[in-house]
Amino acid sequence: YMEFWNNVFMQYNRDDEGEMSPLNALSVDTGMGLERIVMILQGKTSVFETDLFQPIIKFVASMVNAKWEDPEQRIDLQVIADHIRTLTFVISEGGQFSNEGRGYVLRRILRRAVRHGRRLGFDEPFLWKIAPKVAEEFEGIYELPPHIVQNTCETLREEEARFFRTIDRGLGRIHAMMDEHSAK
Repeated sequence: YMEFWNNVFMQYNRDDEGEMSPLNALSVDTGMGLERIVMILQGKTSVFETDLFQPIIKFVASMVNAKWEDPEQRIDLQVIADHIRTLTFVISEGGQFSNEGRGYVLRRILRRAVRHGRRLGFDEPFLWKIAPKVAEEFEGIYELPPHIVQNTCETLREEEARFFRTIDRGLGRIHAMMDEHSAK
């Protein structure tokens, strides 16, 4: 079976010490979500097989000749497609990278996407090139004016470039240590 909808009955708050107290207002979260609805309507078994993700996935795959049929590459493509959608929308709404709070979560999302991109063969910033495709795919549903897309791309490019430099410095240090160790 496949779960496509669940109900969460919320009636307690758990504090930092683990104590539970009744909520002021009880509620039910019906966790179906847009992607799940589309998956069902399109007769797919994964949200990543729907037209919400496939155009983005195909675009990314074409950039590095990745194959959807390869199970490992499929995971990389799914992570990148999911994360670039999040990054594009959050940054276009004013989200910023930082070392704390929401900005740090955003930074971690970018870094995870970059790590999956490197597994596919991206060796330089690439997410910023995908953001316009996200904007294009959601045109008419979620409008991103060209200047917002351009600013979003620039923000992504700068953050990606910093992370690529960090990765390259780290790998350089590791290789130097390995060379030094093997010389002994």
